[in-house]
Amino acid sequence: LAPVRALLLDDVHSLAGQEEVQERLMEGLGAWVDDGRLLVLTSDRAPGDLPRVTMLVRQQLERGAVAGIVPAEPALRLAILERKASALGIGLEPALAIRIAHALGGNVRRLEGALRRLLAHAQLDGSPVDEGLAERALPELRALSVPLTIERIVEATAAAFGTPPRLLRGRSRRPDLVRPRQVAMYLARRLLRRPFVELGRWFARDHTTVVHAAQVITARLGVDRALAAMVGELERRLRHDVG
Repeated sequence: LAPVRALLLDDVHSLAGQEEVQERLMEGLGAWVDDGRLLVLTSDRAPGDLPRVTMLVRQQLERGAVAGIVPAEPALRLAILERKASALGIGLEPALAIRIAHALGGNVRRLEGALRRLLAHAQLDGSPVDEGLAERALPELRALSVPLTIERIVEATAAAFGTPPRLLRGRSRRPDLVRPRQVAMYLARRLLRRPFVELGRWFARDHTTVVHAAQVITARLGVDRALAAMVGELERRLRHDVG
């Protein structure tokens, strides 16, 4: 067998207050590094901010290169969620995957925990993993906390695309308005569950235009990660940050 050349030790902060364990561990890890092998330690805070650790431990940790890890960006969260779902044998619709990835934030462990809860509920209920099951299993996805209007959806969408909101509601066929208008229609239908006819009237369009917009954006979300990240972030903010 090839010799082990790298060691990863997770959650170093869990050793707080255990001075004897800390000292013995540092002795062993010091010998490991002195032998020219790679050592990676992770913690929920920087070495200087660790509570209840000995000065020796703090100094040893600060000898190495310290790197912070920021929460994953929306597109990366979505990619991680999809990969972990695939590993667990869970098929997620693109819109549901986006919703989960944004509702649970950048903590990868929370994303994995959410998937395991979904799987457990699906197995217990004998139900497919869909929107209904997800809302029962994941409190983070439940109903809007404040009333939401078409106007608010259009304003948020227009801001994301850098377009005046008034232009999304009207007859203009300018190419640069097509995608933001389709996204606004998609979100209005998805979040408000209004009839297509009603939404068509609001956007000064025939209801078939809204149906087409919803179909186009649903299809694009599965292949366009940049659009998926934008739409997911919009939905997250509209669901949780309104008002």
